[in-house]
Amino acid sequence: MVRLLLCRHGQTEWNVAHRFQGQSNSDLTPLGKRQAVRLGERLDGINIDAVYSSSLPRALDTTRLVVGNRGFDIIPVDELKEIYLGKLEGLSFEEGERLYPDEMAHFWDLTSNTDERESVGDVMRRASKAIEEIAGKHPNQTVLIVTHGVVLRSLYVYFKRWDMKDASNQPKPQSTCLCDIRKEAGIWNIEMWNDTEHLNDLI
Repeated sequence: MVRLLLCRHGQTEWNVAHRFQGQSNSDLTPLGKRQAVRLGERLDGINIDAVYSSSLPRALDTTRLVVGNRGFDIIPVDELKEIYLGKLEGLSFEEGERLYPDEMAHFWDLTSNTDERESVGDVMRRASKAIEEIAGKHPNQTVLIVTHGVVLRSLYVYFKRWDMKDASNQPKPQSTCLCDIRKEAGIWNIEMWNDTEHLNDLI
């Protein structure tokens, strides 16, 4: 059995400002940094064998805070980056609705790339391929992986073997949420998803 501890990065400045991030970056807020430290404290009693992260700075910064001084080599993976949103990146949610209403209306049901942005389906294909490769490298081990909200939603669909149209029909992954996924006899099972117990008293 392989065990994956999947997490979302900590809160960022653009999260607070309600702006689309995509593959652009904004820094972790002070709260986002505290969230990452809390996640690290929660994972203290778990024997982690390897650590991977999206190659985007907000995910790598989160991962460094989570692992602290435990001496892990963090392995960046481009395929675990957030969805590329093209002209939406950096816009506020309100600006996106006003300037690009058609793109917003079809955010979750696009099945292929456009010239302007990546599809959720293609995010799932690249992210799931990376996940399978990581799992193959770490049989009978526990692996920590820090990634992004849309990536986690697409992976949920992959693990559940759902249709991509169902990607939006689940709660939004919270900052530094913890997901516990296990693969045994070739089958992925979700033991825990989007859990933020470690943040209960954090303000």
